[in-house]
Amino acid sequence: MGLFKMMRPGNCAMALLGVFIGAIVELWSIYGLFYFTVGETHSIFNIFIFNSPYWGLLTILFPSSRDLPIFIPIIFAALAAFFVTGAGNVLNDFYDAELDKKAHPERPIPSGQVSTKSAWNFAMALFAGGLVLAVLVNWFCVIIAVINTGLLFAYERSLKAKGLSGNITISYLTASVFLFGGASVISFIFVPILFLLALLANVGREITKDIEDMAADAAFRRTLPMIVGRPSAARTAGKYLRAAVVLSFIPLIILLWPVTMRLMMVKIMGYISVVILADFFFLSSTGIIEINPREAQFYMKLGMMVAMIAFFLLGVLPIRNFTN
Repeated sequence: MGLFKMMRPGNCAMALLGVFIGAIVELWSIYGLFYFTVGETHSIFNIFIFNSPYWGLLTILFPSSRDLPIFIPIIFAALAAFFVTGAGNVLNDFYDAELDKKAHPERPIPSGQVSTKSAWNFAMALFAGGLVLAVLVNWFCVIIAVINTGLLFAYERSLKAKGLSGNITISYLTASVFLFGGASVISFIFVPILFLLALLANVGREITKDIEDMAADAAFRRTLPMIVGRPSAARTAGKYLRAAVVLSFIPLIILLWPVTMRLMMVKIMGYISVVILADFFFLSSTGIIEINPREAQFYMKLGMMVAMIAFFLLGVLPIRNFTN
């Protein structure tokens, strides 16, 4: 039970969901934008059972697996992200074992529920499981999984204590689940935008967390607020969040192309109505980062959750050719 708790299942589930959202958005992009049939209504549910040509090692070992529906490699990719995210969280508790004796004595290692050796072995097993699942999908997923694994070790060993570079690293790792979802179907039309938006918003939140934790971190880390001061760090966090707000409207450029606009009205209205709410939360947080970082983080979390809903709607809302 202690080992499972160390994985932080909620974080793992969010990574799994992010992969599904990235894959769904890209599947719609491939088939909805380029392969629609006149007069036919299209949604993600029309294409989710298509056969997949995008397999990795499994197609070499079992050629007949090419005939399986495309959601199978997506599931493998989502589980790979779940395992690697869990491994990173266990690794975090392993490296912070001494620090947590004072800061978080209730956690599994300092409380004696789990030994450091067991934690290390469990993390390695999770990393191995995630990499094997990535190999079964395709080599794009393998590359991302290997890079992310290396960055998780680098973050825990050194980058965590190095200010902005650590903030950017952990934010990349959080946002890369969208890239991983695109990689599972080998399509990168919308997910780079979703990735950058999530990256920027997470950097803003990480800096805000460092502002809140300045006193607690003083003995262990050298964070951005400690280097540049609280007001300057707050302004930097606000800049990242405002950049994320600007990026949130980039998908509309594709949706509003004259060729596709009439097909996309349901998607356009659905996406705009939700993403504006997410942007409202992001912008609301920027004005209170310095004076109330805890409340600012609350608004940022709300913004991120609503933004994920907007991305999901971008993939699942149907399109309709009204030319008939």
